[in-house]
Amino acid sequence: MNNYIIDSMAQVGCGVSDTKDIAKIANTLSSKQKDILDGWHNLGKNIPLKGEYQEIAQELNSQFSDDDIECLSAYINASRNINK
Repeated sequence: MNNYIIDSMAQVGCGVSDTKDIAKIANTLSSKQKDILDGWHNLGKNIPLKGEYQEIAQELNSQFSDDDIECLSAYINASRNINK
């Protein structure tokens, strides 16, 4: 696992074992789910979303705890930063 991802995850309180679990979950998410999580990481969870994105955000909120969402958001953001 990339050190940048591990460091980014640690900044939001996710340990190395969390990172491995989160990576597995992140690999199952759609690109739209990842877009929302990345947006939440960068702009906060209260960003306004429209249409289908609002529904996807509601699904994410019902499927994952706030802690999991924070870890997933950090993971998605860090992954995208190293894969640019």
